[in-house]
Amino acid sequence: MLELEGMVALVTGAGGGIGRAICRTLSARGALVAAADNDMELLRGIFEEIKENGRRAAMFFGDVSSRYDVRTMVNSSLRLFGRLDILVNNAGINYTTPVWDSIPDAEWDEVLAVNLKGPYYCICEASVPMRQAKWGRIINIGSIAGKIGGLISGLHYCTSKA
Repeated sequence: MLELEGMVALVTGAGGGIGRAICRTLSARGALVAAADNDMELLRGIFEEIKENGRRAAMFFGDVSSRYDVRTMVNSSLRLFGRLDILVNNAGINYTTPVWDSIPDAEWDEVLAVNLKGPYYCICEASVPMRQAKWGRIINIGSIAGKIGGLISGLHYCTSKA
């Protein structure tokens, strides 16, 4: 038996590189994957890949910076699979605006909304069924940019990852 057999994992940012790899790994270990992303083409790709490998999955189009979208992802996962055991907060956004004092306000707000509010909303919503079940795991994906600052990304991204 696979070590995650029957567990349900909600993965945000599921369509991109790291998210896709996380979904593949969880699925290969037996988890039912609820893949969430705001890019429908990428989302369909990982969903189809999991299904082609004979595993169950669901896909949810949404924006983690919207509490409504996050609540919908969590509630839909619960309706489809009956439980939620693992949350992987992987969704993130990055702009590489090089000069800290030239970051447009809208760009700053968007990066912090996705990278800070998004995981917060996901934790708030996913922790409810996990607490009810008295079991769950929440994994937050960070970045080395949060430790070394603006050497590789813009100030807003580094701030949100610190």
